[in-house]
Amino acid sequence: MKIFLGFSFFWMLISGCGNGSERIVNREEVKEAIESRKLIRVTEAEIIKSTYTVGKTIATSAHQGLAEKLRRILSKSDTVSAATLCNLKDIEALDSLLSVYKAAIKRISPLKANTQTRYTEVEFELLDAYLYQTENKAALSSNVQLLKNNNILYTSPIFLDDKVCLQCHGQPNVDISPKIDTILKETYPNDHIFPYKQGSLLGIYSIEIPRKSVIKSFQD
Repeated sequence: MKIFLGFSFFWMLISGCGNGSERIVNREEVKEAIESRKLIRVTEAEIIKSTYTVGKTIATSAHQGLAEKLRRILSKSDTVSAATLCNLKDIEALDSLLSVYKAAIKRISPLKANTQTRYTEVEFELLDAYLYQTENKAALSSNVQLLKNNNILYTSPIFLDDKVCLQCHGQPNVDISPKIDTILKETYPNDHIFPYKQGSLLGIYSIEIPRKSVIKSFQD
């Protein structure tokens, strides 16, 4: 299946009225304009491939931005503050990417309890698939799903690959201090945010991108 975009006609209508200067046309500019809007053919496979690229860029920005944000908080405060602010809000690079692609991002995690109202059925199914692969020692990779609302869903695994995360997700009395252990249990009594070790699967990034935003990237 091919999708056609950027198709436009230039009709240069020159009226017989008026003086000669009104009829002057810069042919080189017209030629460049036509070339810049020439017919582009985009296949379904190319759309999927581009979604992987866009999704990976957004997920990487989220992961790096969150780690930097936590380090910044910890340098000024303590682990308690970091635990309450461990979210994807106010990450400038990520916000810019989401705005450009009109995308939405979530962290889907088995660590959190009672999340049915926040996650979709597709997201739960994908999370289960990632957990199944983890239990069976299979390699984890990113995934793309075409949604019924004409958006495209990109997911990728979230690994505990930064030591800063061990301060809340690691081993109590080893990575997590007794004080923080108590606070985490009081703050998140129904969640299973620890104990994990470096390299563990913490969840997945779920990034929903409008199909038209992916297609538009071929014109940029």
